[in-house]
Amino acid sequence: MKKSATSIRLSASDLSNHLACRHLTVLDLDVAAGSRAIPAWNSPDAQILRERGIAHENAYVGHLRSSGLSVVSLRDHGSDEGAVAETIVAMQSGVDIIVQAAFSECDWFGRADVLRKVARASRLGGWSYEAYDCKLARETIFQFQTIERWGFDPEILFIARKRGLEIREVPVSWAHDARSRISYLRDGMQMLLELATIRWNALTGKYGREVQFFPRVLERE
Repeated sequence: MKKSATSIRLSASDLSNHLACRHLTVLDLDVAAGSRAIPAWNSPDAQILRERGIAHENAYVGHLRSSGLSVVSLRDHGSDEGAVAETIVAMQSGVDIIVQAAFSECDWFGRADVLRKVARASRLGGWSYEAYDCKLARETIFQFQTIERWGFDPEILFIARKRGLEIREVPVSWAHDARSRISYLRDGMQMLLELATIRWNALTGKYGREVQFFPRVLERE
């Protein structure tokens, strides 16, 4: 939560905090307005989780980079507006991996842990991007993924269910792009082929091998 000259900029964390504790939103508003100081004490547990989260993300991105993918990181960008502009430039140029991609809309600002380019046409061109939550990658989903196109979503859902994770449906806003084109025959056959690939992967044990965490839990003395 940040105060600008005309409004309060909010993030997904602010919404999550509000749902958990409305009083926390009041305190955060006071801090943003300058009428309350930020507490000097930081939770050691929260700091450890933060360190592990950064280390995990670094290891996961390192794994992607070692696969030969181009990577742009915006984690240390000093300006929110600049990070949003750099994210747009990176997406338009077709970078494979964008770390800590930044987006804003009206009074909302947020970041995606990782954006990964997929071969699905969009207004950008012959590609688009899927958002990866590194916490989900740590929870053994995306390291098993093998399909990038039509079968991407069914494969992720199949792996999640196989790993015993809870799946819920949520409403989303859908926008039609008149420039988008599909072939019912060609793309339908490709979808069937990729569904068969998911079944074959399951039968041959590709989704049941030992989980590799990125990274291992940090050792502490």
